[in-house]
Amino acid sequence: MFSNSSKYPAIFTLPLLALIGYLFFCYVSIPQYFSLLDNVNLLIHEMGHFFFMNFRNEFLTVLGGTIMELLIPSLILIYFWRSLDYFGITLCLAWIGTNFFYIATYSGDAVKQQLPLLFGGAIHDWYYIFSKLGVLQYTDQISFVFWCIGVLFFILSLGFGTLLVINRWRGL
Repeated sequence: MFSNSSKYPAIFTLPLLALIGYLFFCYVSIPQYFSLLDNVNLLIHEMGHFFFMNFRNEFLTVLGGTIMELLIPSLILIYFWRSLDYFGITLCLAWIGTNFFYIATYSGDAVKQQLPLLFGGAIHDWYYIFSKLGVLQYTDQISFVFWCIGVLFFILSLGFGTLLVINRWRGL
């Protein structure tokens, strides 16, 4: 199954797997943790707003930031899957997980609106989305679901990556 798992040397895969574990620990134990990767995610999020503006639909434009920040790593994951690059898949699963933790933090702020927005005076994406959907009163519950999905993606990443390393040591 993992015939291409030795594509990267152990000196490369083990530290990255440890970094994924460290990031996971930080995301679950530090409220509103913001990693270096979140800067990349934020840039992709903002590009999503600009991309979806072309559809001339305000709701889609606002939601487009979140769509894009999940779409880009998902498309890269599909590329790695088709290339049989299993460690690349491991990295993308963690990347998607970081996005869900960020989405959980941002959506959880919809009512309180205490997080600083990138552009002053801009509308809070999730306040707008939840208001339009009529679910603003469920902000905490929805945010928790996003957080749980982030946990799931990190567990998948760590599990998959660990299997790759174990199979590599066994010579499979």
